[in-house]
Amino acid sequence: MIRFISPELEARLLDCCNTNDVFSAKIYSQYQTYGAQSGMIHFWMLFSGDTPTGAVSGCGDYFTLAAKTVPDTGELAAFLRASGCRTIEAKRALLEGLGTVTCSGLILCADQPPGQAGGVKRAGKLSAVWELLCEADPEFAKGTCYDAWLTELSHKIRHGLAECYTLEVENRIVSTSSILFHNHQTAVIAAVATRPAFRGRGFGRRVVNQAAASAFAQGLSPQMLIKAPGLAAFYAACGFQPAGEWGRAAL
Repeated sequence: MIRFISPELEARLLDCCNTNDVFSAKIYSQYQTYGAQSGMIHFWMLFSGDTPTGAVSGCGDYFTLAAKTVPDTGELAAFLRASGCRTIEAKRALLEGLGTVTCSGLILCADQPPGQAGGVKRAGKLSAVWELLCEADPEFAKGTCYDAWLTELSHKIRHGLAECYTLEVENRIVSTSSILFHNHQTAVIAAVATRPAFRGRGFGRRVVNQAAASAFAQGLSPQMLIKAPGLAAFYAACGFQPAGEWGRAAL
């Protein structure tokens, strides 16, 4: 059974999504940012009888699934199509029968705090972070709206829902990382980037270590998603090891 989140179910949604899981942390953070009744993001819960087994969020036609199991894959697939879902992201195993996997990669997790990350600071001007992200990742530049990105990230930082770190060389930001989502168990590190001309000099490792150290200091498990297999070696040097697979499927 799939139920839309009405006010009386909101506490159960938070309980369901407060687990040591990347996608649970994302949905939990989406709820904390927008609430269930704003219309910006929609939330549903999966049930087996009266027992919650997972949650789904939908922003436009892009959905996220966090679940231990999917009781009825056919029901979920029909629900997603009826709800206008065109893309869904989840642990790779949960996508079986929901659509065609178009992208996949590793879930990484660090199990011990890193060393000190000297020179890394909380981000000041987010516009400079945006410039760096666009320079480092052309796909990000093409697919992200600056106004929406700035509004959401600045709101989350102000309310303790996200953290953004930067490292400067000669008064210019050259590397950045962020904790973009978290619940009470997991912190999701993302938006890691270093300007191409400054790569290979340890700057990326320092900003990642700072984000991981902050997560550990809050009693959270730092985790992340990566696509490119070549990145696994870099993140292994930062203390991250594979902890599963994720995927993105087109319906």
